[in-house]
Amino acid sequence: MKITFHTKYDIDDEIYHVTPDSQKGIIVDINYSVKYGTIEYLVAFSAFERVWIDESELSPDKNF
Repeated sequence: MKITFHTKYDIDDEIYHVTPDSQKGIIVDINYSVKYGTIEYLVAFSAFERVWIDESELSPDKNF
């Protein structure tokens, strides 16, 4: 069985969390759950802060 999926964002894309005044992050990894059909992105906001974030919580533009 072959599993394919498409992502809204790619590794190395600059991205923001949807919360107001989020700092810019960079996508460093992508995880697809076959069981739930969801996509999560590992976003690095600094050298020491990396967070898994659901696709619906990301934006290519900063929210003020």
